[in-house]
Amino acid sequence: MTSNVWDFLITFFVIFSVLAIIIVAIVLRAKPNKDQEEKEKLNNLNQDKVIVKEIVKIRCRYCGFTYDQGLDSCPNCGART
Repeated sequence: MTSNVWDFLITFFVIFSVLAIIIVAIVLRAKPNKDQEEKEKLNNLNQDKVIVKEIVKIRCRYCGFTYDQGLDSCPNCGART
């Protein structure tokens, strides 16, 4: 075989190899990674949740002081509710 044929074969092999590597890289990037999907699911579950607590104030019928509803007695005068 002449040197022109060998040059052509080597060039063809190099170009074919590079194209094959590029195609494999594109396919691997396009396929979603299972680890990444699981991490995204865990991140969605672990997001901060906002808890809203309603605080109701009531007025003491003896001294008129306002305090939180959950207390058993008025913090100002000590009267039972």
